[in-house]
Amino acid sequence: TKVGFCSGIDCYIEWGKTTAYGFKSPERRLYPYPDPRAQLHVDIAGLEPGTTYHFRGVAVGRCVTPALTGYGADMTFTTKTEVVYGFTLRMINAPAAARYWIAAYVAGGALPTMPVPIPINEVWTWAQPVPDYEGNFFVVCSEVEYGPYLKYVEWDRVRFRDGKNYALDWSRPDWELRIEEI
Repeated sequence: TKVGFCSGIDCYIEWGKTTAYGFKSPERRLYPYPDPRAQLHVDIAGLEPGTTYHFRGVAVGRCVTPALTGYGADMTFTTKTEVVYGFTLRMINAPAAARYWIAAYVAGGALPTMPVPIPINEVWTWAQPVPDYEGNFFVVCSEVEYGPYLKYVEWDRVRFRDGKNYALDWSRPDWELRIEEI
């Protein structure tokens, strides 16, 4: 590639309804593979239903002057015609003694929050539009409905998306626990 000899490359995604694109994600520094920071993931919000969008990756090597820019191939995706609000969250491999769980954003308010604990094997469905919010989110599992918790986990920078299904796999070591899209 044009920018392949730089040890760190600034990358972003361009997207829009035509190959003129028009929108650009924030730049992110990427490093050569197999470094785990070699991947670029961008969440895009505010797209219209039933619309085809063009997108491509852009890499900028700033280790020389002038900077070198490489453009990925143009690709497309089409959004769903039906807008689905809300998300689901389920527990996988919960601790053996766990019977109930509850989850919420720490900030509370109109953010996704379980009003009461539910049985550990039940799926929580948030059926309202998901706010464009990224913040601290916690999950607690316990032996009794309103008893002391067996496990409490809190993450910062959690963001849910409309129409997605998520899971928390408790079998992971504590330092690898995370909510994942399934």
